[in-house]
Amino acid sequence: MRRKLTIALVAHDHRKADMVEWVIFNSDFLAEHHLVCTGTTGSLVRDALKNEGVHPDFTIMNSGPMGGDAEIAA
Repeated sequence: MRRKLTIALVAHDHRKADMVEWVIFNSDFLAEHHLVCTGTTGSLVRDALKNEGVHPDFTIMNSGPMGGDAEIAA
């Protein structure tokens, strides 16, 4: 059994589609871990994983402009 990791996912507005593509490609791995994301990125990632039938442990923080990236860093 692998150790459960906490993985933070943050993407710039112009890279969110790339993040979603990466998440789908790695969905089997990510399913076993806890994901922490900023607001919009988190919503996109959660929806993409749900469409893949993957439901990892998930925390969505505030959006980046509202301090979500700082929340993750803290």
